[in-house]
Amino acid sequence: ELYQNPRNRFVAEFLGGANLLDAQVVSHQPPQARLPSGQVLSVADNAVPTGSGCTVVLRPEVLGLRPDQDVEGEAAGSLAGTVALRAFEGHGVLHEVEVPGVAAPV
Repeated sequence: ELYQNPRNRFVAEFLGGANLLDAQVVSHQPPQARLPSGQVLSVADNAVPTGSGCTVVLRPEVLGLRPDQDVEGEAAGSLAGTVALRAFEGHGVLHEVEVPGVAAPV
């Protein structure tokens, strides 16, 4: 529970790999947040008031990659970006993706 819904940035980073993105809550029905780039993500429902700033936590193990043509028309929840790094790590492959409006690679 705490891993999936950390109460603050420190807890999110302490409990494992996490991509932390600054955003603004735009809706609770459905729960969505907007990144500075304008991209909208589906998020877990929370008590943060609409219009307020928030931090979206993306855990690497739940992220996936798809070609651009597979994302067109997708509901909120997909991020457009460019693969900047691919590194083989024995058990898997690490991908770093540059997302417009996000300072660090995801």
